[in-house]
Amino acid sequence: MRQKKIMDKCKNGSFCGSCYAGVFEYVYPIYGENSVTGFVCVSGYRASDYASYVKKCSEDFCIPLENLVQTSLSLKEDIPEKHYIDTVITPLLKMLELAYSGQNHKKQIIL
Repeated sequence: MRQKKIMDKCKNGSFCGSCYAGVFEYVYPIYGENSVTGFVCVSGYRASDYASYVKKCSEDFCIPLENLVQTSLSLKEDIPEKHYIDTVITPLLKMLELAYSGQNHKKQIIL
C-alpha cells in the first residue's frame, strides 16, 4: 500500500520526507513511456523529529524502544542538500530509464 502512495506522489516529481520509522529520505521517480514506472530512495538519514516516529513504531510493531533508538542513532545526522543528491542520482535514474525502455522494447519484439 505504501508503495502505491509513493508511486502516486512521484507523479509530481522528486520529493523528500520521513518514512514511518523516522528515516529521512529523498525519493526520485523513474520514468518509462511517459509515466512513473518505479522510484529510487536515497535514505539513511535520521529525521530531526525521529523520536516521535520511533515511539510509534515501538508501539505499533511491539519492538523494544531501546532497540529502535539505538538503530536511529546509528543513522547519519547530517542530511545532504537536495541539489547535491540531484546531481549524483540523475545519471543512475537515466540508466534505469534506459534499461526499462530496452526491456520494454525487447518484449515488444518478442511478441
